[in-house]
Amino acid sequence: MNSTTINVKFEEWQSKAEYTPLNRFTNCGNEIQICSLDLPGNVKLLERTTFWHNFLKEPSNHWIVDLVLLESIYKKKVEEFNGTFSDAYYTSPGFGTAEFLTIEDAFNFNQWYQEWKNNTDSEV
Repeated sequence: MNSTTINVKFEEWQSKAEYTPLNRFTNCGNEIQICSLDLPGNVKLLERTTFWHNFLKEPSNHWIVDLVLLESIYKKKVEEFNGTFSDAYYTSPGFGTAEFLTIEDAFNFNQWYQEWKNNTDSEV
């Protein structure tokens, strides 16, 4: 799949997406696995899966769009796509990343971001 193609439908992208394992570690008895996928526009999507120590709990996923975003501009837009704006990952004050509970919300936010970036004269 050409990762520079922006106008692609979620189902089409998901059927061709390839997971790349990055890391696996244990934290407080829980196993955490990190994988990456390529989103359109040459952006990485990180999947963080937690396998809980309590075997009765279902594993949980968080999807992190690997962009460092200015909070004052993007926080409300991330929330419009059912995401949270997180400053927990390698960012300076006032910046953060977009984190989602579904892969489709992460994909849709990236689609919006790529369109916005392509239609904006100057990068923010």
